[in-house]
Amino acid sequence: KEGESRERVAASSASVELTYAGAAKDSAEGIEIVFRRTVHPSLEVVFQINGAMVSRSEYIGKLEEINILSQARNFLVFQGDIEAAVSCQGRQLTDFLERVSGSAVLRAEYERLAAEKARAEETARYLYTRKRSAMNEKKRMVLQTDEAHRYRQLEAERRQIHISFYLFRLFGLALQQERLEQARDSSETAQRELKPRVEAGLRRLGSAEQERATSHLAAVQAASAVASSRKTLERNGLERSSVLTKLQVLKQQEEHLDQHAFRDNRKKLQLREQLATLQKQRESVQAKLREEAAIAEREFPFTPEQRQEFDRLQQEAKHLVAASSEQAKELEAQVRSATEGKMRCERELRESVARRDHLERRVADLAEAEEKARLTQQRADDAMEKLGRQLAELQAACRGFDEEKGQLQSRRQNLLRTVSDMNATSRQVEMEARLKKVSADLARLVPGVHGRVVELCQPRSDEVKVAVNVALGGYLDAVIVDTAEAGRQCVRHLKERMLPPMTFLPLDTLRVIQPDPNLDGAMRGQHSLQHALDCIEIKSERLRRAFEFMLGDVVIARTMPDARRFVFEELRRFGLGCRVVTLHGETISRDGNLAVSCDAARQGSTRFDFAALEETKNEVDAIDRRLMEIHSQEAIGGPNQETLQEELLRQEGRAREAEQNILRCREERTVRQGEFEKAEAVLEPMQMELARLEQDEVRYRDEQHDLEESMGRAVSGHFAKLSAALNVADIRREERLIRKASEMARLREGDLLRELGSIEAEIKMVEQTLREREARDREGDAASNREEAARLEA
Repeated sequence: KEGESRERVAASSASVELTYAGAAKDSAEGIEIVFRRTVHPSLEVVFQINGAMVSRSEYIGKLEEINILSQARNFLVFQGDIEAAVSCQGRQLTDFLERVSGSAVLRAEYERLAAEKARAEETARYLYTRKRSAMNEKKRMVLQTDEAHRYRQLEAERRQIHISFYLFRLFGLALQQERLEQARDSSETAQRELKPRVEAGLRRLGSAEQERATSHLAAVQAASAVASSRKTLERNGLERSSVLTKLQVLKQQEEHLDQHAFRDNRKKLQLREQLATLQKQRESVQAKLREEAAIAEREFPFTPEQRQEFDRLQQEAKHLVAASSEQAKELEAQVRSATEGKMRCERELRESVARRDHLERRVADLAEAEEKARLTQQRADDAMEKLGRQLAELQAACRGFDEEKGQLQSRRQNLLRTVSDMNATSRQVEMEARLKKVSADLARLVPGVHGRVVELCQPRSDEVKVAVNVALGGYLDAVIVDTAEAGRQCVRHLKERMLPPMTFLPLDTLRVIQPDPNLDGAMRGQHSLQHALDCIEIKSERLRRAFEFMLGDVVIARTMPDARRFVFEELRRFGLGCRVVTLHGETISRDGNLAVSCDAARQGSTRFDFAALEETKNEVDAIDRRLMEIHSQEAIGGPNQETLQEELLRQEGRAREAEQNILRCREERTVRQGEFEKAEAVLEPMQMELARLEQDEVRYRDEQHDLEESMGRAVSGHFAKLSAALNVADIRREERLIRKASEMARLREGDLLRELGSIEAEIKMVEQTLREREARDREGDAASNREEAARLEA
């Protein structure tokens, strides 16, 4: 209220009271409940039911039991609420209805239940997803089971098909065996039928074989000698190739062992130097231990009476300087603690320095080992590349040998088939050889001699060989010379040596009849006809005049009907004449007579074949020699190839081992480098800590010295007589110095013992490493390899 004092306003309060009269829920008796709410100036609210204080929640719950919603405005309508309710829309209207109905109180529970519903739905969806995944997995398993079943069925069908296939092949082989047996029976029957005739022929050939026996025996002996020499050479070549391969491998192993021995010797030298250094350190530490032990055992030279007197004076001095004694003990404890800390720090610093040096050496050793492994890998890679090239070259050579061997064998079979198709007798062969020798002698002795016709031309194809052989006829053994005088000299040569007569064709006096130009017109359009001159290749154009003389009017026809039509129709129509020879050796002369020479018209038995027989035999011999060389090269190349493959595999293993060593060394070097950097980083703080501890020790010792000086001056009169008896300035100070020196010596002795233990352990480790390296004996292996290499070289 206006005008009221602040004290009264502060002491006033507001309250509201509600009295409810009605029937109880469980009985028909009437009840009366008094609800009271009081608000104090401090904004404290007090709730009372029938005069008893209750909490807010109990108060509101009790009102709700009698259907009074204190938080809902369902029984109060303020001015403007109707217009505000009418103007509400959407979310505002919903909030208004919830506030009026009191459902806003249940909003938290509704949201909680909604969240639980969402979680339940999420759980249901998750379970549904798992169920669907399980069903899909089940379907997939069913599909896989079906697929496995189909695979087993197909595998069974495949095995059945294989069985049927092999049975069919066996059946085919059986049929082929029957056909071969029938062919064998028929051939045996034919052989039995031909056997009498063969025996007769053998009897006829007996005499000829006896004549040929002597020369054949000599040839066989020479061939056997050549074969034995060839076998010996091949065997020696194989042994030599194997020995060379082994020697190369031994030399590589020797080089590898020498390198390892050199590295082992250098490492052993380093280990021996390290062992000598450690032994010197051990001796130095042992000497220091002896010195420290002597210092630790040293005492002041008291007699028993002097010791008792000194102890008594000490007790009296303690009573005199009791306060200073406590301070002195504290200082002594601080000095001892600082000294122990300094010594511990020094020991840790020495261990850290030793560990840093050890890690530095280890990092250097690992770097060296990595470099060695890299060099080993590089050498192995180079060796692999070289061996790969050699192996590729050898394999290419072997493939080339296979191709060349196939070509040579095919060529040899063709040549042997050609020789076997010839029906030449030994007399014909000897005659051909004799005429060839005579022609060569004439060409060598008489200037202007070119040789026989059969040697100076070649048919362009085997198809026309018979026709050319028949067309040349008696001129095949004729000798072409430049002049008639050269021909007369050749005749005299034959007479002097009583050789059979021969025909000579002097190029300077031959009268060549030029063919009629109309002959080309008659042959035009006749593809089955060609000039004989067009069917041969002449050795030299200087000799064409002689071949025009022999073949200028000769036409070669494909078949006899073509020849007859050409001679009796085309040539008669043009009024011309020429000689026509068919590919089968049939001849139509200029006057129309037909003739066939059985000897000259046999395919494979022409004079060209006889003339090339010796060359064919020489070519077959050359092919045989080349095949033998290829066989020898293959026999040598097989072991070489296996050796190269083994060496290549060995080098690959060495390269893989080197690569693994590189990776191992690199990983360990990275770890050790990290440890080295950590050890290097620890040193500086330790050095700073050591400097601080040394400063503390010096400071504590100075304070202790000052305190002891003051205490000594205070009790100097008590010890003066004993000091004079022992002839020292201050017996108490001397005894204290000796005692402190003994204590320090014991501390240093402990550190030296630990250092000696670490040195002993390092010495044992180095000695074990030396024993292991000396047990390898790479030099002995290298010496044995050198002995084996020397034996193989010998």
